Amino acid sequence: MSTKRVIKSKLKKTQPLMKDPFVSRYIPKTYEYNHMNLKTMVTKFPCVYIKPDSGSKGIGVVRIKDVDGFKYELSYAKVRTVLSYNEVLKKLDTKLDANKKYVIQQGIDMATYERCPFDIRVVLQKVKDRWQLSLMSAKVATDENAVVTNISRGNREFSLETVLKKNDQRLDPLYTLRHLIDISHQIASILGSKYSMSILGLDMAVDKRGNIWFIEANTRPQCSTLSRVNDDLSYQKYLEAKRGNS
Repeated sequence: MSTKRVIKSKLKKTQPLMKDPFVSRYIPKTYEYNHMNLKTMVTKFPCVYIKPDSGSKGIGVVRIKDVDGFKYELSYAKVRTVLSYNEVLKKLDTKLDANKKYVIQQGIDMATYERCPFDIRVVLQKVKDRWQLSLMSAKVATDENAVVTNISRGNREFSLETVLKKNDQRLDPLYTLRHLIDISHQIASILGSKYSMSILGLDMAVDKRGNIWFIEANTRPQCSTLSRVNDDLSYQKYLEAKRGNS
């Protein structure tokens, strides 16, 4: 097997998933950013995200929401403004770094906890050539209109059990958890067969109807905060597997 490496490109990690006949239904449409692709995406979806292709920690993420078919809400960091489509393009041309690649991704109407959107971090590790679930958590935004849920951006982290049991939509916790774990294993299998890796962090989401969605994958996930929201045994097993794969 080739040397394990970090795959930074979001597009490279998402394209194999969009091509898979089974997993593709859980993958939001994701394409390279350009004006033509943006026009197609905002016409088709009520909300889209623009992200640095190799970015992390939610830095540089922009959200565009359709207001009435003529006006769009452009949001990033703590800025939120309503503009015409042409004004959106002009703003993006000045805000986005011309030296970086970006992707456009279909937005998900995320389920909420205490009225704030949340997504889910799932960490899997390859042990003796088999992927095993290690750690999970729910990342909850501190604001109803937050663009990202990254903990590094000041958002909150809870045990997944807590959020699934008490989310605003009253999703079926057991069914949602089983479905989430199954899809996460499928994604790890696909990406693991294409890229050499021993650990994978998946950002997953549940929408307000209870559907599971993939957001993005990280081949070098930061897991230090997960010790607070996972039991000691699970975290110790994660550390043991990490040492065994180092």
